[in-house]
Amino acid sequence: MPQIKEWIGEAKQTVPDLYPAELVLTFSGAELSTNVEEPYILPLPPAWEQAMLEKDDDDESDEPQFTHLLVIDTNATAEEYSEYETAVLLTKTAAIARDDNAIKVFLYSEFQKSGNPPLVINRELYNDVTAKALPFLDFIPAIIFMLAVFAVLLLPWIAAPFILLGYLFYLLLFTLLAWVLAAIMSRKFTYGELYKLGMYGLTPAILIEWVLHWFHTGIAMLFSLIFLVTMGIVIGAFPKKGAKTVAVPAKSPKRPKSPKRPKK
Repeated sequence: MPQIKEWIGEAKQTVPDLYPAELVLTFSGAELSTNVEEPYILPLPPAWEQAMLEKDDDDESDEPQFTHLLVIDTNATAEEYSEYETAVLLTKTAAIARDDNAIKVFLYSEFQKSGNPPLVINRELYNDVTAKALPFLDFIPAIIFMLAVFAVLLLPWIAAPFILLGYLFYLLLFTLLAWVLAAIMSRKFTYGELYKLGMYGLTPAILIEWVLHWFHTGIAMLFSLIFLVTMGIVIGAFPKKGAKTVAVPAKSPKRPKSPKRPKK
């Protein structure tokens, strides 16, 4: 929460001055035209540089992912995006940006339909929009708090049925392996019986996986290995196929002795 409040404060100071006073963007017929010499570069604000750093796992030094916030070049193409070292590139017909490891292209034709009047963006319009939008940033801490409460109280109940469904699908396959294991151990079970036992047999695997998760470690196929070992122990507790069981007859209760009659 302190980091969020710090970010809101920086945004309120930085965002109003981002748009240059001389820049005018005109979107007409799904094409962009400007009143400035191109390529036109908007530098990255100093306060945002740290957020734009990309960590290189092979190199301890941090290198900026972008050196510019925005570049406008109506003669550029999407293939040249990486050459501009910018977060967003505006070409004649599209805006190009990076989404995770992929490059996304947003065509102006998606929001600027043919026949519509031109859309003109200048500093005056930018100031009007930011003046109305920035006050909503103050609601972000309250929204995040409500989402946290929702996640703690309600999300487990919502997620539990889907997690359970995943385990039931898991048992469809691994019950077959338990069935083979029972045959090797000469124990007679139906698939349905082992499936029901498997619902209980998942418990040790789930608990151990949960503990390892909190230690940020894990071993491949450990979950399935623990499950099969558990099922092997359970299956081994049952008698072998064809084993004879000796029935112990129940003892009849002794009748209480009748009291002796006194002799006459």
